[in-house]
Order: sequence, then structure tokens, then C-alpha cells
Amino acid sequence: MDSRMRPAALLHMRGWSKGGKGVALIFDCMVACVIIIAGLAAYSSVATHKPPGPDEGLGKYATDVLTFLDSNGCLARLIEGRDSLALRKTIGELLPEGANYCLCVYSPYWELEWSFSSQGFDWRNAAASSPYLVFSESKPEPYMVTLSISK
Repeated sequence: MDSRMRPAALLHMRGWSKGGKGVALIFDCMVACVIIIAGLAAYSSVATHKPPGPDEGLGKYATDVLTFLDSNGCLARLIEGRDSLALRKTIGELLPEGANYCLCVYSPYWELEWSFSSQGFDWRNAAASSPYLVFSESKPEPYMVTLSISK
């Protein structure tokens, strides 16, 4: 290759001659498009593989509902009487529209004493309260209660 042609070829490839600017711009645009597409593909694969889970606020809300019901002794009376109709009505009024629930009552040794759930409750989309201790006047040992909410 002649030494006089080398600088002209380099100038042409760098876009400094008359016809090279278009080639360099097209090449730069193609590289930018490839980078953008690769970034969007990586982002969408990360965003779609996020494990589905319940709303994290529902568990705290369930604990707050139990605390509210227990604040005046209402929860202990309803549990001792096993009055599921009154519990359904009371919990249903405190939960947001479209929320379903399951209330479980355990002994202090985690033996299930009884439970009930609303129609449409789904464990796969549920968030549970922290175990809540309910003390009653007629029973020396407390009940452990959990409330799970699903949407």
C-alpha cells in the first residue's frame, strides 16, 4: 500500500473527507441502537422475573386490625363465644373493599383450635399478621391469633 494513500483512507474512515461522515453516523447509530436494545432486554427480564408477592402493607394492616379489635376486649369475647358471624361482620367492616381474610385461633402451643375464612380467600396471595396474643378472663392461657388478608 502506498504511503500517500494511507492518510486519505484513514481520513475517509474517520469521517473527515467529503463522503465519510454518513458512514460514521450510520455506524454510531447502529451501535447506539444495539446498546439500547440490549439494555431494554436486560431490564425487562429482571422486571418480569420479580417474584410475585402480596402487598407488604397487608400484614401490618392485619396486625393493626387485631390490635384495634382487642383494644376494648371485643376480640376475646368473640373468640371465646366462637361467634363467627359477628367476627365476619366486624372484620369485614374493617378491611378494605375486595379484601378477603382468614382468622386462625391457636392454643399457646400452636395447636389450631378453630379458624374460618371469607369466601374467595386465597393463601397464594395472602399476607399474615404477626401472631397476636389475646387474653381472656375465663381462660388462664392466652389465645394466639393470626389474621391473613388476600386481595
